[in-house]
Amino acid sequence: MTERIEPAEAARPLSRRERKRAIASWEAARRREREAGLAVLRARRKTEELERLRKKLIELWPLWVGMGAGLLGPAIAYVAQAIGSWCMTLVFPFVVLAERPEIQVGPVTHLLPQLMLYIQFPIEGWLAYFVLRHHVKPLSVIWQVMLFHFLGLAELWMLTGNPFELLRR
Repeated sequence: MTERIEPAEAARPLSRRERKRAIASWEAARRREREAGLAVLRARRKTEELERLRKKLIELWPLWVGMGAGLLGPAIAYVAQAIGSWCMTLVFPFVVLAERPEIQVGPVTHLLPQLMLYIQFPIEGWLAYFVLRHHVKPLSVIWQVMLFHFLGLAELWMLTGNPFELLRR
């Protein structure tokens, strides 16, 4: 027996108003999906931006250490001076260099030793930061900073003319 299948109720065309409502609801659903996707994208970008900022701040650790040591410069100088003038020369060669009478040529240069007391370590931190950007080992950075100190000591040695006089002062 063959059953006769009645054709489904013929789909009647939608009226303009029904079409408009259907399109509007479809557009609203797409708009909500798009806004949700954009919100997720914005949140991801913000998270990535914060992560990049955090990494950048962590990369700047030599500058932070240098600035911290620079703020402690007067206290470090006090301890170095208490140990002996030779310790002050070894720890702060650029401060001692700035105190030299050969450097004191103008009315404002008397402030240079005090200024160097605060900025010597931040300059060394800046140097360490730039050396570390070339993906070198920390031991290489230590050698670079020691070389920077040695150059200050060599300058003092050239000005005094006698290495023993340099440490005696």
